[in-house]
Amino acid sequence: METGVYMLLGIVLLILMILTVVGIVEYFRLPKIIMDGPGMERVIKEEPDKPAPLTAGDDDWDSGFGESDTGKKYTKKAKRPNERLFRCIIILIILDVLFLGLIILLASGLLGTQYRKNEDLNDGYYEWYQVADCRINGDGLIYDEGGIKITVSGIYEVPGLDPEKDLWPAGTVKVGFVVENYSDKNVDIRVSCNSINGVATSTSYIYMMGNFKKNTTTRVYEQLFSFPGNEIGEMVFDDVVIFSLKYEMLAESRTPVFITTDAEPTVPEFDLSEYHPIFENDEFVICASKYRDQFHDGYRLYLENRSDMNYTVDIDAMTINGKPVTAEGIYDALIPAGNIMNTSQIYSYDPEFGMGLLDNKEVLLSLSFKCLDDEEENFSTGYMPLN
Repeated sequence: METGVYMLLGIVLLILMILTVVGIVEYFRLPKIIMDGPGMERVIKEEPDKPAPLTAGDDDWDSGFGESDTGKKYTKKAKRPNERLFRCIIILIILDVLFLGLIILLASGLLGTQYRKNEDLNDGYYEWYQVADCRINGDGLIYDEGGIKITVSGIYEVPGLDPEKDLWPAGTVKVGFVVENYSDKNVDIRVSCNSINGVATSTSYIYMMGNFKKNTTTRVYEQLFSFPGNEIGEMVFDDVVIFSLKYEMLAESRTPVFITTDAEPTVPEFDLSEYHPIFENDEFVICASKYRDQFHDGYRLYLENRSDMNYTVDIDAMTINGKPVTAEGIYDALIPAGNIMNTSQIYSYDPEFGMGLLDNKEVLLSLSFKCLDDEEENFSTGYMPLN
């Protein structure tokens, strides 16, 4: 999209410059033309001391003077066309400069880019959030490479609210971040946390993102609307991606970063009464349950990582009555060692996944697991029956 904007502005600038050049050439050519040729406008000037004579052939012309009036009539040339052209050239030159400056500002990132700035914990309205009882262990470092450093600075809560029941006011907990960008580039940073208190999600609990200006230190906050447990004892950051403002990837880290606190959260046991087992080996147990939302039928998965290694899970393939379909719902998601995962809905945009269309059909799913600690531990489940 940025390229399209630059092309449009460039085309407009080119047209304006062509018009400017044509106008300048025409301006220097016009004085050689006889200015009082056919079609030139004349202006009547009168002097009241002498009668204004009739012009030959204009018998019906009224001079505007009575018998006692005197006057003199003569003509002068109207404003020369090249004076109007000169003003147009000046306007075109101003537009050329403005469009050229606009393109330079956009290309340098000084215009049209929203940078995150230092944020207030309570946004200056209500003092909802206060420092939580739990404290970060260590320095809270998530990333420190290439002149960019990202740390977790603290955890803040709305006192007296239960994160599993009370979602008002707009999230019960905030996590603070400090982003130090001492690289030579303005950057777009995205940080994902998909596991809290040993319970992973196929999406993210926290997704911190924004444009950060070079040579700045910025303090920002992200809200947690819900999380497992009554306090935060552990957060696992699974992905850090850094882009240029032209969406070129500059760096990525998918090494899990474990941030712990001095809290001992109480995490409720997961209810598996609606689930049935579909796969088990030495590393994982997988269960499935049918799940319907307002758009279509689908499935949810419960995965338990029994190993002492970190894995990512992705969808290999899905079939309905032997026909391949495109599956959605898991995108290379991290399951840290010893964690469980409750996925979002597994579904497909194919027409077979409409409301009630999965009844009495065989739905098979295959998942691939990649071990981040030892590639030899990678495996695939093969096709598993979901219903």
